[in-house]
Amino acid sequence: MPFKYGATDKGMVELVETRCGANFDEIRARHMVSKTDKFIRFPFSSRRKRMSTIICNATGKGGYDKRCLTKGAAEKVFEGCTHYINERGERLEIDDRVKLEVNSMIVGYAEKALRTIALAYTDLEPGMYGEKHNEPETGDFKDVETRGMTLIAILGIYDIIRSEVPDAVRVCHQAGVLVRMITGDKLETARAIAVLCGIIDEDQKKDSAVCIDGPTFYAQMGGLICTVCKKECPNDCKCETEVRQERVKNMAAFR
Repeated sequence: MPFKYGATDKGMVELVETRCGANFDEIRARHMVSKTDKFIRFPFSSRRKRMSTIICNATGKGGYDKRCLTKGAAEKVFEGCTHYINERGERLEIDDRVKLEVNSMIVGYAEKALRTIALAYTDLEPGMYGEKHNEPETGDFKDVETRGMTLIAILGIYDIIRSEVPDAVRVCHQAGVLVRMITGDKLETARAIAVLCGIIDEDQKKDSAVCIDGPTFYAQMGGLICTVCKKECPNDCKCETEVRQERVKNMAAFR
């Protein structure tokens, strides 16, 4: 049965098939752990910002046949890479020069409203990171997808903005409605998209009070408190879910 994939995966598959003449379904079948087993997967989440799949028949370095493939937010995945594949297909160690080039590429793509995705892999030696390659068994990240990886590529994906979006934003502004955008994208990408949609202009794009990332926003609002017991949510508040009413702790930050 053909594999079903989302918009991002579809874009990457089409890139491989059109540029390289590869057949995705044939490649996928060749690297299944077995005909009956499913792939070992570590799924994507907004906290992890990556997903990984363990395949077999990879014939990686040292002849090891299992490989962990990882894709996700470029800056997060790249942090766990120690090597990279150059234009000649050689696996080389990442030095300070390469780090600077890759990080500059990531920012440059983001400033052009592109979502940046890194592709990387780790060849699994026998017993590497636990027999099942899933250590630690608890926690958001597995060791195998956070260290000793080899960077394959940095991709820039452009999400087409629907033609009606800038018009809708313009109508809201004319009606006195302040439009704001919340996204999980990289801050530079979000700024560029907001300008294209007409949510902010070029001057506001440079204003740190207009465009902020999640941790900064959370710090400015002081977290959440329960309006019933006045304790921080959710850690200190012991109220039942039906009773608990959360609100921003530092309301003055929004005035």
